[in-house]
Amino acid sequence: MGVARGNEKGRVERAIRYIRDNFFAARAFADIDDLNAQAMTWREGPAADRPCPGEALSVREAFALEAPRLARLPDNPFPLSTPTAVAIGKTPYARFDRNDYSVPHTHVRRQLTLFADPQEIRIFDGAVLIACHPRSYDAGAQIEDPAHIQALRDHKRRAGKASATDRLVHAVRRAPNSSCGRRSTDTPCRPSSRVSAGSSSATAPASSRRPFSRC
Repeated sequence: MGVARGNEKGRVERAIRYIRDNFFAARAFADIDDLNAQAMTWREGPAADRPCPGEALSVREAFALEAPRLARLPDNPFPLSTPTAVAIGKTPYARFDRNDYSVPHTHVRRQLTLFADPQEIRIFDGAVLIACHPRSYDAGAQIEDPAHIQALRDHKRRAGKASATDRLVHAVRRAPNSSCGRRSTDTPCRPSSRVSAGSSSATAPASSRRPFSRC
């Protein structure tokens, strides 16, 4: 097949149809690893033994002739994961493919980047890796890192203690005998000169009477 020759494009796409019709059709599998194992067995067996289109030899024999001419694979494997921007809301979870993956509680209300490959989910804040989870193919699942959950609990516990201390301080300030802005209870009160009616002091002149003390 020549380069940039549109009239031969269908020859490549028919190979995709061959895989869809001869491998995927009515195939049962337990998980992605089981499916990949079956695909490897099918590729090395029936797919390799079929006749090569336009040639008098099998696909296996054609590949053996072409293999010495193929370019060498790079030393670094090509990354299969695709970056996806995820917005973290009020709860520390990133949603991807109908599942929620935990992130540190310090990264709520941020825009992060998620990389997904067939086995793993990685979440980055810029260039910093902040979360790594096994990928789930369920729907509506919550995949959590125990360290993220424990850090959130510790944060809530510290916040709760601080709130309780603040309430205690306010309660002390409102107390009647509090020294905050009021007369201390250690200050002695001046006794009142008023007496009950009928006593001898009740007839004392008004000028000699002293008012009640205001403690």
